[in-house]
Order: sequence, then C-alpha cells, then structure tokens
Amino acid sequence: MNIANHILILLGVLFFLVGSAFGQDFVSSDNFNKTIAKNVVVIEFWVGWNSSNEFSDLSKLKECEKYRVDIGRCDRIQNEYDITAIPTVIVFDNGEDNTTLCGHNNIK
Repeated sequence: MNIANHILILLGVLFFLVGSAFGQDFVSSDNFNKTIAKNVVVIEFWVGWNSSNEFSDLSKLKECEKYRVDIGRCDRIQNEYDITAIPTVIVFDNGEDNTTLCGHNNIK
C-alpha cells in the first residue's frame, strides 16, 4: 500500500468523523435502499472533497432521519437519482422520492 492510499483512507475517516459530529450519518450503496424504505428520510447528496457544497441546515430538520451520500464514492446512486448538482437533497417517504431540491440557490 503506497502513501496515496494511506492518505485517501485517512481523508475518508476524517470526513466520516466530521459528518458524524454534525449528526448526519453516511449511507452507502450497500444500505441505501434499506435506509430510505422506512418513514421520512432526508438524504443529502454531496462530495467529500468540497465542504462548501454541504447543506448546512440539514441538522436543523425535525421529525425525519437525516443522512448523507458521498457521490464520489456512490456513483451508482448518483446515476440512479440523476444527481447533477451539489448539494442535492431528496426527501423520501417510505422509500418514495417525495421532494428534490438541487443546488444552493434552491435549498434555503
């Protein structure tokens, strides 16, 4: 394993810890469908290498579960939901895409 791999692993752990500190868990391709299947779930699609693209008010939402998907790591989900701008926030209600907001201009 070379130094670049160690740095990538360290960055991944760092982004995970920062996201967890703000009360938002990460969702991966492995658990995405199970996560959105229950109740009202808000998913923020973002990319870990650019923290300026996050929806900073996600933690303020009430009466829902909140998660993030790093589209840099989950291209299948990005393609499935046609994510072309970040941040994109999708509200799921029992697995159904209920509302989609894209980009900083539309998310307030």
